[in-house]
Formats: sequence, C-alpha cells, structure tokens
Amino acid sequence: MAQAALKSRALGSQRPFTAASRPSLRVAKLAPIRAAKTEDSQADALDDVMVNRRTALAGVAASWLAVRPAFADDEPAVEEQVAPEVEAPVPEAEIPSTDAVEAVADAAGETSPEESTSPASDVEEAAETTAEAGDAPAADESAEAETSAEAAEGEASENAQEAVEGSSPETIETSSSKPTGRPRLVYLDVKIEKAVVGRITVELFDDVKVGSDRFADLAEGREGVGYRLKRIDGIFETHLRVEGVKSLSYSATQASPITGGDSTIDLEVEMEEGKHKHSEAGLVSLVVKEEKERPVQEKLIAKNGRLVTVQNQIGEAPNGTSFMITRGAAPALDATNLVVGRVVSGMDVVEQVAMLPYSRPRQEWYDGPFFQAGKALGDKRADVAEKGFNRPFKRVIIAKSGLLDE
Repeated sequence: MAQAALKSRALGSQRPFTAASRPSLRVAKLAPIRAAKTEDSQADALDDVMVNRRTALAGVAASWLAVRPAFADDEPAVEEQVAPEVEAPVPEAEIPSTDAVEAVADAAGETSPEESTSPASDVEEAAETTAEAGDAPAADESAEAETSAEAAEGEASENAQEAVEGSSPETIETSSSKPTGRPRLVYLDVKIEKAVVGRITVELFDDVKVGSDRFADLAEGREGVGYRLKRIDGIFETHLRVEGVKSLSYSATQASPITGGDSTIDLEVEMEEGKHKHSEAGLVSLVVKEEKERPVQEKLIAKNGRLVTVQNQIGEAPNGTSFMITRGAAPALDATNLVVGRVVSGMDVVEQVAMLPYSRPRQEWYDGPFFQAGKALGDKRADVAEKGFNRPFKRVIIAKSGLLDE
C-alpha cells in the first residue's frame, strides 16, 4: 500500500493509460475519414441535383420545339405597309384664275359669264376669239417676254459660273495674304537672356508668294507652329541665323497649317527663278537647300537572317523654316536660300546681336588639324563640336512674332 501511495504521488496529476481511454483514440483517428466521406456524399448529391435539373430543362425545351409550329401557324401574317404615293402639287401659275379668264373674254368682246359655265371653257373660247381677231401686239409682247427671260437666265448662269470659278483654291487668299495696295509687315521681338532689346520689322515681297506666305504663317504661329521662342543660333560675318521649327504640324491626322507644308518643292521652284539676290544688308531668306551634301554613314544590320549594310545620311535636311538676316552682301546664300523680304526697321537690333561673343570655328594651328582629321574619320565628337560653331554664348531668342496691321 505504501508503495502504491508513493507511486501515485510521484505521478501527481498524470492520468495513467487504461483500457477505458482506447475508444476516444479510435474516434479521433476515424473523424477525418468520416468527414471526407461526408463531403464526398454531399458533392455526389449536388451533382445528382444538377443533372436532374438539366434533364428537366432539356425536356421542356424539346416540348416547346414540338408545339412551336402549331403556334406559328396561328400567328396572323404581317402585311407590308406601303406608303401611299403623294402626287406633286400643281403650281398655281399653271391654273388660270377666273378673273384672268374673264379679263381675256372681256378684251375679246365675244364672251360673257352667262355663256361660260366653267373656267376651262372660258379659256378655250377666249383663245379661239383671240386667234380669230389676230391679236398681233399681244403675241409680240409674249415673244419679247420669253426672250428677256431667256437672256436673264443666261446671265444668271454666267454669273454663277464665274462665282464658282472665282472660289477655286488658287484664288482664295489666306489670312496672311497681302491686302490690295498694302505691304505685309512682320515683326520679331528679340530678347537677350531676359531683356527685350528691340523689334525687327520685315516687309514681305509679293513676287515670291509661297515663300512670303510661309514666312508670314510661321511668324503668326498658326496652330502653335511658329518662330516664337526660337533661338538665334548662328552669328556669321555676313548674316545671322535663326533656327527653324522641328515639326510643321502637331496633329497626326490633319495637314500642316503652314503654306507649302512639309515639302520644299515650291520653295525650290521660286528660288530657281532668282527674283531676288543676297546683294545687300537687311534681306530675310528661308533656308531651302543644304550648303553641302551630308555625309553618309554605313551600318551593318541583320535582316531576314542575313547581315546587310545600309546607308544613312547624318543629320536632318532643311525643311524651309530656318531663316537668315544678312548684314551685308552674301552671294554664297543664293544657292541655298530663298529671299522673301527685307528689314525696314530694327537693323540696330541685328548688329547688337552680331556683336555678342560666340564660339569660333576650330581653325587655329593648334587644334584645326585635329578637328579636320576627326571629320575625315567620321568621329561623332567632331560633328557635335561643329554644331556649336558660331553659336552665341548668351541665350538670344525671338520672344514674340506676328503680323502688323500697318
């Protein structure tokens, strides 16, 4: 007894394992298996319900298809409704009035209201009476009226044709076209850094229509395409150079609002006519052609499983928007530029910009040969350096531009 008591004290609250505890362990082991079987039975029952529903719906559909033709035969046929034809109204001028008939009868002197029972009979009798009486003056008057009506119709048709011809695109003037007897003036407000130094006023020539209209459109800034905020990026001994616009339209679907569009063909035609030369200071001209041919760069690419050599020209071709203002005679520009106008005021502003310090070309003895060698070898650093030549060190821009009324 004493040993049993000591053993129970040593075990403390621990419950000894007995045969009575075995059923609880068995239930715990079988619980997951029973739960899985229950879930499977529920899923099978749900599938049976869905199958029964589908079978019932299929039976209903088959029954409807079987009885549908009978219902279709009982439906009344829908007749097509045809709109009644509306007769065109007869002009009132074709139906003579009773007063007109009576007037004709009274003039003939052979009819009266008692003798005529209807307007139609009155017209016939009056016509016969007029023919018998030989009313020649009335016939002459009707012939003259017909002749005058034909003449009026012919004149109206000629006027309409002239109006149509006059409205052709070739004769329609744009908002920047020159009014009759008035010169077109364009202004350019120049700013150095943040200070406005003055205004340059340009008079456009009439005999270079495409070029002058193009310059006026760019100065006006149609649809946001213009010279506003463009830089004066070149100072040369004979002229100043103003950069052009990159794109002549900001719309992907519509054409350019600038005269001539993206093409410079019309500008080249006017330039070949040679109506104006760069013979004095103050002339304004658009850059149409390249001064020298752009270098060609070869590149090896893979195409259709083969290595192919393609050639691309370096740089961008002029688009007829960059322009120059001469400081003196510049005959070298006749081969590349189209003169579109002349400066009538503001040459002091041109000279003020020309006096600014600018980047000189690499022509000195200590770096000229290296630059020429880099150009000959196609070194991109030489091309980048060449773009910076003659560029002023200060920021010079066209702060504002537009058309002047006077």
